[in-house]
Amino acid sequence: MADNRSKIHPMRRRAIYMRDKCQCAYCGKKVTLAEALDTYTLDHIVPVVLGGSNATENLITSCELCNKRKGRLTLQRFLLMNENEYNMGRRAEFVLRVIGYRTSKPLDKKYGSFRI
Repeated sequence: MADNRSKIHPMRRRAIYMRDKCQCAYCGKKVTLAEALDTYTLDHIVPVVLGGSNATENLITSCELCNKRKGRLTLQRFLLMNENEYNMGRRAEFVLRVIGYRTSKPLDKKYGSFRI
């Protein structure tokens, strides 16, 4: 199976990290841009194996641990399965709102214009 990380242009990856304020959408851990570029990943909200794409709206900043935990699960399933560990409830609603808000923001206005 091909590595999806290599298919996302580095400038686009950087723009998504900036859009998301270098903060993991799931646990909320925040790092500097340099740290994000070095250690963070982009998670597919709808996993590629379930028909998700590399479209900007389907990508969200995630720390490596949360991304590995989510794996091939849908967002809803992941949040449900990790309800206690992430102290979900209101947190799950928050995560869904954050992801909806972040992924609706166009990258080319605030985060640099580029064509990929």
